[in-house]
Amino acid sequence: MSKIIDLSNSEHPDYFWMTQAILDKSKTPFYRHSPTGKVEYVNHAASQALGYREGEMVGLYPWDFDPDFKPEHWPNVWERLKRHEIVHIITRHRRKDGTLIDVEVTGHYISNGTEEFSFTFVQDITERKAAEEMIRQKESYLRALIDNFPFMVWLKDKESRFLAVNQVHARSHGFLAPDDITGKTDFDLSPSDLAKHYRENDLSIMQSGQKQVIEEQYEGPEGRQWIETYKAPVIGHNGEMLGTVGFSRDITERKIVETELRITAAIFNAQVRT
Repeated sequence: MSKIIDLSNSEHPDYFWMTQAILDKSKTPFYRHSPTGKVEYVNHAASQALGYREGEMVGLYPWDFDPDFKPEHWPNVWERLKRHEIVHIITRHRRKDGTLIDVEVTGHYISNGTEEFSFTFVQDITERKAAEEMIRQKESYLRALIDNFPFMVWLKDKESRFLAVNQVHARSHGFLAPDDITGKTDFDLSPSDLAKHYRENDLSIMQSGQKQVIEEQYEGPEGRQWIETYKAPVIGHNGEMLGTVGFSRDITERKIVETELRITAAIFNAQVRT
């Protein structure tokens, strides 16, 4: 456990002034809490982050500026700190003007033999939370997009493990949710000879770096059917091969119509020649 010289210890004046100077100059907000949770010290960055004047926060408690932290939470936090746990809390802090910011709080327990306290630093994660929320929204939009395609859609890594599939793909293999397939391969879902064919095809696409459109027949529940599959390599911004993406759709009706047209054309041509 790291030790910090007690800021109020006058027996070490050199250490006291050096430590306080370092903390006061730091751009990271620091707090010192007593065993009851009372704020005994904050540095300039902490006051500035919440819009308080120098010294105004001394005497406050976490629940005075954290709307999600209640007084009854402190005893449990203090016990965890005394067990020498490093306590991490994702929460919000209320600025003096009432606005809220997202923060990550990290607390440490420190004892110098005669005193014990929590030394805590706070990181503003408002921008990080906003970025995470934007990513979640994009993922939701992407999920809504692929789930509304009327055909099977999937994304695989370099080992042909499924990273994402849509609802149609999941249902085609008897699963209720797309996440049930995540991490599986075609060898978990299809007969071994067919899975081997899919894997070889994935490898071919990754090696060539070229997309492919494949038409093939298979035995379905309603007899022999045709399926059209589009596959393409997924390449990272640095040129690294990441895997494959693809979709498949049933083209049996189209094939039946094409066959009927060929037969009709053949009959017509035969009649013309006669």
